[in-house]
Amino acid sequence: MGQRGEAGQRAVGVRSITDDEGRGHVLAEGGGGNLWFKERSPADAFSAWQPLGVPAAEAPHDDWAFIYMWGTTGPGPLIDVVGTAGNTADRAVFHRSRLAPGAAWSNWIRLPGDDDFDGDIVAAVDYEGGLDVITPIDNTSQGLGLAHRRRGPDGTWTDWTAIGCPPAGFNAVITPLLTTGSDSPKGLELFGVSPDNTVWHSAQATDGGWSEFASLGSPGTVTGIAVAAGEGGELHLCATLQAHPGQDQTVAHMRQEAQGGSWSGWISLGHPDTGAVANPALILDSQLRLNLLLSRVGQEGMITLRQKTADGPFVKRPALPGLPPH
Repeated sequence: MGQRGEAGQRAVGVRSITDDEGRGHVLAEGGGGNLWFKERSPADAFSAWQPLGVPAAEAPHDDWAFIYMWGTTGPGPLIDVVGTAGNTADRAVFHRSRLAPGAAWSNWIRLPGDDDFDGDIVAAVDYEGGLDVITPIDNTSQGLGLAHRRRGPDGTWTDWTAIGCPPAGFNAVITPLLTTGSDSPKGLELFGVSPDNTVWHSAQATDGGWSEFASLGSPGTVTGIAVAAGEGGELHLCATLQAHPGQDQTVAHMRQEAQGGSWSGWISLGHPDTGAVANPALILDSQLRLNLLLSRVGQEGMITLRQKTADGPFVKRPALPGLPPH
């Protein structure tokens, strides 16, 4: 993620949330570690920013601030949001949900047992309706690994358990990705980047275990990755790349040739903005075209790139406005 912006002025982190009808909503972190939600309607229009705030303080003047966050949908219209947060005394993982459009959000609930996380967090819903949550944790001799917790279809949570890592572990500053795909009986696909800028992929097996991490190569000096399924169910990956020191300006893209198929090579999407970009997010719109969202480091608004056709190039679109004051 980028540096924290001024309260209410800039999104310092953005995530996509694709619902069961294929509409892509937006989850963002603003100033003060507050979370915001922007909903896409069936007519493809975005709502105003909806405040999700932060968990209630456990002591006077000791407010929580989110470090990282993730959102996911299903089964049905259910939306789950998870985040890692900290205050002056503690660190914790939190969760809240919304059952359906227009329904009230639940309160933030703390998920105990993993306060040694490395800051980041990802989540996804599997084919059985279970919610999986993953946080990086420095608990392996190889480097940064992952800890995993699952809420089953019956609503009960497992304990945190270790998943592992590729050779040399994961890059501590790049968010790993967890999404629903077609290569796994449970439907979950896991992506991460190692310190040498190689992108790695693992799939969850029937017994809940994970396959060995397989290399997808390196598109360059990776600063962030995003994943989403396209019109035919094939997975797409985008990566922001460091073109010059301190400037994340270039974007690369690769995709599965078909649902569950082999992967293409990396191709460059060029420079989407004259300034630095970061925090890529991929969402699908009502016409089943991929939209790539990028936060503009140190500036207001978010850049959007949209595919002209299912297999076509990405074209720059009008930027999304900045976050409102909280």
